[in-house]
Amino acid sequence: MGTLAQSARENDGTPLNAVVVYDTFDSAISARQILEGRLLAPTPGWKIIPWRLDMLQWPPAAAAAARESEEAHMVLIAFRRVQSFLPKLVEWLELWAAGRQVRQAGVVLWNLDAPIQSRPGHCSDLRHFSHQQGLSLLCNECMIGTEDGIGSDGHR
Repeated sequence: MGTLAQSARENDGTPLNAVVVYDTFDSAISARQILEGRLLAPTPGWKIIPWRLDMLQWPPAAAAAARESEEAHMVLIAFRRVQSFLPKLVEWLELWAAGRQVRQAGVVLWNLDAPIQSRPGHCSDLRHFSHQQGLSLLCNECMIGTEDGIGSDGHR
């Protein structure tokens, strides 16, 4: 399985496509900062496709988001309160994965409250999906409280 960094190198510096699924306006702003390299290591330019998490519960919007996201290299899920949306989120990710055009894609689950209140259960809910679809999964919750950066699920 390839990595997002590998996809970036093979993309010859052209922008990568990222779908940002967010639950609050603050989450959307933080996700943009993450992708622009202000919160993580600098990355190449990103074409950002934003979708509000609660809109993905509505089937026509979910289908539109999946079509619009077919060429995404990454789905970045930035949230503060995702638990009530998790089943619908996984349904949408399955819809996206079925039509995705980028084989070396990944899912990033970014809990903005993780340093304050870690809930590693979200990672385990998406780990099975990611493995089944051959996707990379990065979850900042899984890295909280570990000395070597490896979460309880064995993933970095």
